[in-house]
Amino acid sequence: MKTSLLLSLLQNIAVMVTFTMLYDYLRARNSMFKTLLFKIIAGIVIGFIGIVLILTPWSLQERLIFDSRSILLSVSGLFMGPIPTIIAMIITALYRIALGGSGFYMGVSVIILSGTIGILWGQFR
Repeated sequence: MKTSLLLSLLQNIAVMVTFTMLYDYLRARNSMFKTLLFKIIAGIVIGFIGIVLILTPWSLQERLIFDSRSILLSVSGLFMGPIPTIIAMIITALYRIALGGSGFYMGVSVIILSGTIGILWGQFR
């Protein structure tokens, strides 16, 4: 296994663990957790975490890149609800559109599908 491959994977895991710990801390300490303003702020934070995950991809082989934004958005839809997830989906999709490239359509469709699946799973759970 290449060192850069392992390093990229560990960076993605570290960002996800940091997000989870921050979310848990804010939820336990904040009594206004269910307000609309907090949901909007949470969506913006999740969106920027998604951008960080896009910037630290896990390159499986030449021109085949995976990042954990799909995991982030599906877990966000499952636990945080539709408002923060939709905001995060818009932010990450706009950033992916700005990046362009040959995987543009696939990247945006992954963002839309993973967020939607997380939201639907959270509603049916």
